[in-house]
Amino acid sequence: LMSFGSVPDDNPGHFNLFEGAWGRVLLLAGSNRDSYQRDTQALARIRACPPFPVGHIIGVITGIGMQSTSYIRELAGIAASVCDEIIIREPLPRYRRVRAPGEISSILKSAALESGIPHHAIHVWSEASDLIRDLILPNRETNRFVAVFSAFAQEPIIELCRRLGDLDSSSNRWS
Repeated sequence: LMSFGSVPDDNPGHFNLFEGAWGRVLLLAGSNRDSYQRDTQALARIRACPPFPVGHIIGVITGIGMQSTSYIRELAGIAASVCDEIIIREPLPRYRRVRAPGEISSILKSAALESGIPHHAIHVWSEASDLIRDLILPNRETNRFVAVFSAFAQEPIIELCRRLGDLDSSSNRWS
């Protein structure tokens, strides 16, 4: 147990915390209602507990086409309950299933708005967006905390873990 989390291949995406000079990112493995609820409870505690102050939580969410519209909406609402800003990532084509391009993002955006996230704090990214390049590297605000709620699929999460681990392995910290 003491060595768990020392490399990106240790249960990737399951509450892995990366912290470096470039910022803080928490990769969660949200796959259902219960895991989203537990993750938001943990984020609320993290926000409130020194010595790890968090002033601004940015949630990264997506959905998959086999989920019902009401279920996708519910997941967005749960994430929005603890986030100050939401980034909606359009799922890769193979995860959209029977849904049209943009349909899942539209459902998530509508649910986030109804949950109280202001319009200017909701951003929709294409499936080609790069979380590290577009969000993490350009911004070095210490009170920002990026929480990636859902595993867009196992392969992208493993790749994201490896890339975050490579950014600053000397100051990388895992939980």
